Formats: sequence, structure tokens, C-alpha cells
Amino acid sequence: MEQLDYLIDRKILGSITVSEANQLDHLILNQPDIAIDIEKRLEISKAIQYAGNEELRMSLKQIHSEEFPQKSKSELIRLRTILSVAAIFVLGIASYMFLMTNQINEISGNQAYTSYYKPYKASFQSRGESSVINYEKFKNAYSNGNYKEALGTELDEANIKDSEVLLAMGISALEEDELVSAKNYFQVIIDRGDFFFMDHAKWYISMVYLKEENTAKAKGYLQELSTDKQADHNQKSTELLTRIK
Repeated sequence: MEQLDYLIDRKILGSITVSEANQLDHLILNQPDIAIDIEKRLEISKAIQYAGNEELRMSLKQIHSEEFPQKSKSELIRLRTILSVAAIFVLGIASYMFLMTNQINEISGNQAYTSYYKPYKASFQSRGESSVINYEKFKNAYSNGNYKEALGTELDEANIKDSEVLLAMGISALEEDELVSAKNYFQVIIDRGDFFFMDHAKWYISMVYLKEENTAKAKGYLQELSTDKQADHNQKSTELLTRIK
């Protein structure tokens, strides 16, 4: 349900991606009532935009001058009072809907982890003969989602120095809920400043902290990725920062 609300909000705000639009279309195909819900939300959104628009105040002023030019002073005061109360009422509804929309968009750390986490798809470069057997075992286990087996594979020093292998080990630990080990693997890559894998490590260590509900720590790494426009996961980090509580 939260994912559906998120997709609908993205559509209404005009920021939905192609893949998200396809996902929403698929949901509408299976549940036609969703289309009706979207139309209702669009109407509410338009009302909110209109309520905060200068055009509303100008329209009220124009109606007043055209419809009530010859009214007595007491009648004018009464009409102004009615119009003011109406305007306050509309703005009150708009403010309430704005707050409700923001609350719906907010998600917890664990919800963010569930929505945004996907395992890294490793390419795994070929290795020398001395490590090929265990390396192939590790590679196959990780690629097939056998994360426990991947973690249990004994790798030599040359492989452990490989940042992509470390990243895969960290993700395997995260999948097996060994969160301390996962953070340690990712932090080694970050400390190395590895050009190719540091951004991935920052993204996945933030996922660990979100899973732990440590949103303050997660936001620190997400902010770094969001600030660097060239970083991997830049767009997702920027979006996620606006949603976590």
C-alpha cells in the first residue's frame, strides 16, 4: 500500500519515472479502482494549488467589484467577512492536505531499506590460477543468491584486496543479517577511496544503517552521494533524503 501511495504521489507531482509509470499502469490494470483514486487525488491537488494562488485573491476581488458595487457599507462588511472566512477555510483545508501528503510520503528507515535496497550485480573479473577454484565458488554462490555459502568461502589475500569482492562480501553479510560485518566490509572500501566502488559502498552502508533504523548515520552517507552529481546512486540518494523521517 505504501508503495502504491508513493507511485500515485509521484504521478501527481509529475516526477514519476518511466519504470515507475509502467509499474503503476500494471497495478491499475489489475485494480481499476486505483485510476479513480488517482483522479480524486488530482482534483485535491489542483484545489490545493488554486487555494495558494494569487489568482484566488484576485478572483474574489473581481467578484466583489462586479456583483456588489451598490451595496451598503454594512452589507459590504458582511460580505467581506463571509469571503474572508471562506478564504481562511479553503487555505485551512489546503494546509491540512499539504501536511497529510508530507506525512504519507515519510517512511521509516526499515521501510526505506525495503523499498530501495537491491543487491549489487557484480561483474567479477577473472583471477589467477592460484585462487581460481575458491574464487569461482564464491562468484557462483553470490551470483545465485547463496549468500551464506558465499560468506563461508575461504578466499586468499589477493581476492580479499579486490574491492568488488569486498563489496559482494558486505552485501552477503547484509543479506544474512550480519550487519556489523557488512558495515566493516563497506567501510574498508570507503577508507581506500576506491574510485570504482566507493560510491557503491556508501550506498550500501547507508542501507545497513537504515535497516538498523539509524537514519542519522544513513543520511550522512546519502548526503555525500546526493551532493556529488557524478556519484553512483546520486538520484536515489537525493530522493531518499526527502522521504526518510
